[in-house]
Amino acid sequence: MKLQRIAKMLFGLILLWLAVGTGVAIPTSVSAEENSNPVIVEIEPLDPPREWRILEDDIMVTEEWYEKQKTDKTCWSSNFWPGDVVPYVIHSSVDSARTEVIMSAFATWERVCDINFVPRSGQDDFIRIIADSSTNSSFVGPQGGRQDVKISSWGRITVCHELNHAMGFFHEQSRPDRVNYVQINWDNIDNDMDYNFEIHPVSGRWTGRYDFNSIMHYSSCAFAKPGCSPGCCTTITVLPPYHDEFQTVLGNRTELSHMDSLTAKFMFSDHTDWSFTAVRMAADYGTFANPYTSWWNAFNLMPVGDTLWMLEGEYFEASGVYSKEALIHNALEPVTIGPDESSGIWFGINGQIKMYPDGGIEVF
Repeated sequence: MKLQRIAKMLFGLILLWLAVGTGVAIPTSVSAEENSNPVIVEIEPLDPPREWRILEDDIMVTEEWYEKQKTDKTCWSSNFWPGDVVPYVIHSSVDSARTEVIMSAFATWERVCDINFVPRSGQDDFIRIIADSSTNSSFVGPQGGRQDVKISSWGRITVCHELNHAMGFFHEQSRPDRVNYVQINWDNIDNDMDYNFEIHPVSGRWTGRYDFNSIMHYSSCAFAKPGCSPGCCTTITVLPPYHDEFQTVLGNRTELSHMDSLTAKFMFSDHTDWSFTAVRMAADYGTFANPYTSWWNAFNLMPVGDTLWMLEGEYFEASGVYSKEALIHNALEPVTIGPDESSGIWFGINGQIKMYPDGGIEVF
């Protein structure tokens, strides 16, 4: 009997060695979700499996995606969560204090838009939030199945940054029109880090003006060569006339910017009575990502009583009598609606005007 017990012990040790030594996952039951329901998760390395890689410091992509995007740039388009609902699981590596930070980050986005983070209850597609020792990272938009959001820096806005990737957004300085706003100083970038500054070819996720203050923007010293003085090698320089105002705010991780909030509000919205216009865009569909390019198209095509959000542009084509009820919001910058710059209706950022069927206009 003693020999049998010894044999069983040796057999158990061999199994344990095989599991640990070879990286075999051992299922275990943990209370991983906010509502404390038992969830079966796997003990596994926190680094990405071999089929994934990291781009731009914190964006996880599949090797298949990475190879495909070399020839098919439509890969940079991102999807959004059906119904604006993001199911989540919190991994057992996250303690109670960090769970509170996650809940606060959820609430930050939920306050400004109609996104909803909900504890997973059997959904196939969901995010799993993991406490990591060395990296913050996330996929962009839903990938299908479980996708990890890894956090090593536990500031609320840093968590918001990674959640915004998971919601479907890339970095601000990756937008196609960045050449009008910032200069990338390639000679100051650390060895083999140039790829982190590539421009994405798809512009639909960056509707609206360039946002230097976005929580999705790199800092001015991102990926700089080591040992620079004074301070750092500047890898991103804000161009005139924006330099003096915005050079020092790049890399904001303090609070959502005005445009961060507005973009989330517009992209994740249950308002079916909203239309958008931005004369600089190359589309004409009335959505935030593809706004009307003409004031008259926007006003004539929008249903009576709907709300029209004005994005960037000079709306000097507008003249005559406004013959239906509509609410006009100005989201981004002061504009004039009228025949030219010297006449018409002027209203500032966050301003709104009400138009009536008899041609009357009320400015708020």
